[in-house]
Amino acid sequence: MGLESGTMVGLHRKWVGFGLLLGITGCQVFGPKKAEQPPLKAPELVIASRVYAGSVLSGPTPNELTEESFKSPWAISVRIWAIESLPTEGFERLARQARLVFTTRGGMPVVPSARSSSELLIRGISPDTDPEFLLGKPTDRQMMSELTTGLVSGMTLEVDLQTPTRLHPPQQPVRSGIEVRIARADESGQYSLGVVSQNLVPFFLSAPQTSTDQDWVSAPPLPVPQRVDTERETLLTDRTVQNESDRWLLVVPMRFEDSPSDGVIVDLTIQTQPLASDREKIVELLRNALGETASLDDDRPLSLLSEDELRMRSALEGLAKVTDTPRGAIVYLAGLCGAELTQSVGIIADPPLLESICRSILEQADRLSKTDRPSVAWLLERTTVEALSVAENNGTVSPSVRGVLAEYAGEVGRQIDALRSLVSQSHSSEDLKNRLMAENMIFLEDSSPSARVRAYDWLDRLGRAPDGYDPLASLRERRRALEGAAESRQTLQTEKQP
Repeated sequence: MGLESGTMVGLHRKWVGFGLLLGITGCQVFGPKKAEQPPLKAPELVIASRVYAGSVLSGPTPNELTEESFKSPWAISVRIWAIESLPTEGFERLARQARLVFTTRGGMPVVPSARSSSELLIRGISPDTDPEFLLGKPTDRQMMSELTTGLVSGMTLEVDLQTPTRLHPPQQPVRSGIEVRIARADESGQYSLGVVSQNLVPFFLSAPQTSTDQDWVSAPPLPVPQRVDTERETLLTDRTVQNESDRWLLVVPMRFEDSPSDGVIVDLTIQTQPLASDREKIVELLRNALGETASLDDDRPLSLLSEDELRMRSALEGLAKVTDTPRGAIVYLAGLCGAELTQSVGIIADPPLLESICRSILEQADRLSKTDRPSVAWLLERTTVEALSVAENNGTVSPSVRGVLAEYAGEVGRQIDALRSLVSQSHSSEDLKNRLMAENMIFLEDSSPSARVRAYDWLDRLGRAPDGYDPLASLRERRRALEGAAESRQTLQTEKQP
């Protein structure tokens, strides 16, 4: 693929154009004057691009690309079409291909649902496909912009489309922008496609009001106080280049006040084996783009964290920003890291207990050496048990919370002080689970039939109950079953030893 002179490549830490307010006249349809159809009026759209070292989720990082990375660049071309009627036949919902969905509203994480991105459609096509086959007549579309650039391992290309700022707040959710990010991680044909849908979501603070004056019964409703939050939903998918090329069309529904266009289509083509002359030009362009960014500022935080750590850090920051009840933020964070006890308690706990757990989490979060999933899960589990222990001493633990504890820890969960003692001896959530299993095994020999039944049921749910054990059988039968289970475990351990 050839590179045209004047090709522009986006810069790390600074937006550059092929991104001004664009209004491009369309192609003329030849024919009798009476049959001429006016071209589609292109909408106002701010289009910008950049390349940077980093991944889809991390954003720009200070990582330096190795010399080896520049030996096999990809050639990438991007075309942005405004289209009057969006195609749907043969397209698939992008959300169905996503391996990660991450949503923030007003800068705070919320439970992801792919709701705002459900309208995004994608379809792979052949590199030599005629756009008219899918996009319709030339008068039904307008090419908004065209970019020819490249990508090497460890680098991300980002193309951003934004509608101009609205003068009036929307009355319903509306898409205000879309970001398409292509990240190449290694020398294989695999790459990550990230699509960030930006939406303006109105929240009405009160019901519409009308005048109570009898003389003005027909007066129009007074304006409803409202706020508008920015919701950003990220879909991350993995793709593979087949036969040295990959081309797809991304359909993005958008509404414009100045154009009848129903949205835009991103037409992107990747060539993994460009011509030698093109490779030299791509490498030069990318080196210049990255080199010029060393002294530029960026409004995004630099991060060397993994995707897992980024999700945990963002969710913790969202919990810290909560101004009313932290219930939703705690439940979301607990579900994200797999803290089962905290998630269950967070759903049913009363506000004082919930605030106590939240306060303990935030106080200890800054002392975490890592913010990966296991570390955050253990932070949540142990702070929840500590808060429950304080509530137990105050006599404020509700029956529903006690039920959650029994579900989580078996017979040990009925004794909060014993559970707290196990937590103090443990080093992780996994370590605590192992200790809970050992303690419930001990309860199988308890003199109380109800204690034995509860311990057995808990172990049975986890698939760890001894074979042949009956908690209501005689003492001799119970011991025989336990001794047989112990011998079986010993035999398995011996066989596993080299």
